[in-house]
Amino acid sequence: MRFTRAAGGGRGKIHMSVREFVEFARKEGGLDDRVSARSAQEAMLLGARLHRKIQRSMGPDYQSEVPFSCLIERTGYDLLVEGRADGVIRSQSEDGTAQVLIDEIKGVYLGLEDLSAPLEVHRAQAACYAYMLCREEELTGADIRLTYIHMESEEIRHFREHFTFSELQAYFESLCGVHFPFLDHYADWISRRDGSMEVLSFPFPYRAGQRSLVAGVYQTIRGHKKLYLMAPTGVGKTMAVLYPGIRAVGAGEADRIFYLTARTVGAAAPENAYEILRSSGLLFRTVRLTAKEKICFLNTPSCNPDDCPYADKYFEKYKEALYCLLTGDETSFSMENIRRAASQFSVCPYELSLDLALWMDGVICDYNYVFDPDARLGRMFPERAEGRDLFFIDEAHHLVGRARDMYSAVLIKEDVLAARRKLKDRDKKTYKALGLINSKMLSLKKGSDDGGRIRYTMLQDDSGLAAACVRALAELDRLFEESKDVKLKEELLDFYFSLRTYVNTSERFCERYVLYAYERDDGHFAVKQYCTDPSDHIRECLRSSAGTALFSATFLPIRYFREMLGADEEDPAIYAPSPFDPHKRLVLTARDVSARYTRRGEEEYRRIASYIHLCAKAKK
Repeated sequence: MRFTRAAGGGRGKIHMSVREFVEFARKEGGLDDRVSARSAQEAMLLGARLHRKIQRSMGPDYQSEVPFSCLIERTGYDLLVEGRADGVIRSQSEDGTAQVLIDEIKGVYLGLEDLSAPLEVHRAQAACYAYMLCREEELTGADIRLTYIHMESEEIRHFREHFTFSELQAYFESLCGVHFPFLDHYADWISRRDGSMEVLSFPFPYRAGQRSLVAGVYQTIRGHKKLYLMAPTGVGKTMAVLYPGIRAVGAGEADRIFYLTARTVGAAAPENAYEILRSSGLLFRTVRLTAKEKICFLNTPSCNPDDCPYADKYFEKYKEALYCLLTGDETSFSMENIRRAASQFSVCPYELSLDLALWMDGVICDYNYVFDPDARLGRMFPERAEGRDLFFIDEAHHLVGRARDMYSAVLIKEDVLAARRKLKDRDKKTYKALGLINSKMLSLKKGSDDGGRIRYTMLQDDSGLAAACVRALAELDRLFEESKDVKLKEELLDFYFSLRTYVNTSERFCERYVLYAYERDDGHFAVKQYCTDPSDHIRECLRSSAGTALFSATFLPIRYFREMLGADEEDPAIYAPSPFDPHKRLVLTARDVSARYTRRGEEEYRRIASYIHLCAKAKK
């Protein structure tokens, strides 16, 4: 969903895809992390291949990827719902009457024999396309067909249904009725927000160099580039990037600001900056995303309806909580006020915070929500969508190491054996598949053992380990779909995710990775795919940005950080000088202390502490 402004201050327009339009209105059920969940990218690529295969097999009368749209006028704004139907088939009945069928193809891992009817959210998507077609061509009715294909067996099952135009119109209007209370409020909020910026000015006297820094950030946003900013403490870089970012949102250059931090304490600076601007009259809604473990009502998060009442029927309950938050007086949403609303409406606070973020002007969160392939917010950064978000990355020198870890993966032999023991006499196929992984790792261990402890051994290849993991992952997917043993699924879930990460990383493996084996401190044998250069991954994530500013007080050598953080040749780098008078700077050197490892101990720590104390007490 995004909001665009008409030239000359005319009516605004809210754009929504058909998919998000129907999911918001018709998605049912609850949260359940026990269900097999292939990576979004893997499922998307496999699903796209199967879509094309079915489309090619349908014959010359089958039109593929047919675009549709529908414009609805509301007071003060227009709603544009648009998307592409997988297929349209036109034919004639025996009496010569024109007939039309909308085909929607859905790839699933669920056994097709368990589908007694199409899922309502899929049915709604096809019905929307049928309505748009009938409205555009003035047809009296149309058929919809849901084509389900199993992602592994490629078995197909169809569900077909006929609608009159009046039925389709009534159905579409019922979907609109769910959206309008939210969209009416959203359009009104944007109007008031943008109006609050008309008299908004920088809240402090500009420090030395700060005005040019603000201008540089704004020009970076307008040019859709990445800015690498080295700014020492005292420059006021948080306000210097947020202020032009907020003005860019108000001018329609972007939809939302993501302020990304390396540590929890880093969230305080943007929160304070937003509050200062709000005290000057700014209307700007922000949410601070908190890790699931911290915001969850349970001592140990367990996202399934059996263990958590807040996960049960989440998609049928959360809209009330969301509307309550959006229409209240709060403009800064923290863990505390999100938990209060989640408790009142009995919904998951973590999931509610992510759904709330879709309606915010600013989001404050950890790096992993944008960069980590296992935690990236797919709902906010859909594939192939136009970049409409600003990314402001604080302490960006930390991102290099964090990104290396995000795109790396490790597989531990003892974890494989532990999972295999749980499967003995319970599932022979998965038991056998994990046995193959164990034998591959055993072979690598023998090849790395020089008679002593295996420290770090570089591997030229994995001797088929990744292929064995792919096979085992497929068997675990099958097991998770077929088995009714809930306890077994819970016992295997952590291993499943670690195996999935290893498989996904093996698909990314290239010359920017190294593969090595080693023995951990606990004696366990491990094989690691380590990403030495994460620049391509970072650059790809930043493509979904309308403009990015990466800033740090320690960006030297700048060439290294530009390379590691995905800079393109035209992306600028700026050094902001310190605003403090260098003539008032005093540098003191203590020659009898050292940070060397061999010198570390109580005596050295006490000597260092005494110097710090001496400096601190020199002036009260």
